[in-house]
Amino acid sequence: MNGYVAKHHPRDRAGTEPRNARSPLRLRLVLAVGASIVTLVAAVVLAVASRGESDPTGLRVAAGICVLVAVVSVVDALQVSRRIGRGDRG
Repeated sequence: MNGYVAKHHPRDRAGTEPRNARSPLRLRLVLAVGASIVTLVAAVVLAVASRGESDPTGLRVAAGICVLVAVVSVVDALQVSRRIGRGDRG
């Protein structure tokens, strides 16, 4: 070998994948809304359960993580609904 290493250009495609990847926006919206509902319910359940504990730190941390995930999923749902409103296909 002569020491030459072939480098791939970022625009080179290896197969039949589309040039711009797409995701089904309506499914993504349903999943984001579902995740926000589930995580908010879990946060409330964990917060209520932490009231009766002698050391509620773990439950409060878990509730906080659930709230954080819910906020991220709400932001995603808003972004997806905006894209759907603009007429993006994915």
